[in-house]
Amino acid sequence: MLFRRSTRAIMLSQAALDLCTCFLTANLAAVLAPAAARRRIAIAALWVTATCPFVANYAATVLTEVLATFLTTAVLVCFVMGLGEEVNDSAFRFLASRDSGRRLTPFSLALLGAFLTGVATLVRPESPLLLVAAMPVFALRWWKQLSFRKLILTVAALAGAFLAGPRELCLLRSYCISVQYRHEWRHQRPRRNHQSGRAL
Repeated sequence: MLFRRSTRAIMLSQAALDLCTCFLTANLAAVLAPAAARRRIAIAALWVTATCPFVANYAATVLTEVLATFLTTAVLVCFVMGLGEEVNDSAFRFLASRDSGRRLTPFSLALLGAFLTGVATLVRPESPLLLVAAMPVFALRWWKQLSFRKLILTVAALAGAFLAGPRELCLLRSYCISVQYRHEWRHQRPRRNHQSGRAL
């Protein structure tokens, strides 16, 4: 829409997404690593991802692999960070308190991961497997703090966040297409039908 289907613009945007994927992978490795070795492991993961020939080849070609890799890594970061946080009564709020030093709670991280999984489904149909694997882990971790009814509501909220991703993007895509169609229709000169003499 912005660059009129320019191949160069798509490749540059893929390079930017690939760079973001490298930093997300470093963050994911740092979260999974022990506290004493997080810096070294994050730097090693950053270099391994940056020098991976497969992702570099994908970024140099107009393919969906770059976007799929970025979204998958973002989903894993959200789920791992949500599972790594301490579970207490304030963990199920949407935003964390100012005294905690965090902006997102485990529940909001899980919602964000479910939403990104829904977005990734538009690129890769097998992306819901990430949410299917993560929801039982979240349920086992939260079942002591939540009653059965609240646990069902939490799972329903994750499913709703998952379904909201594709729906909102489809609505946005339909709106952009309609705006582009109206713009082209207004600037198109009326043509005459030589048979009926009416303007098409």
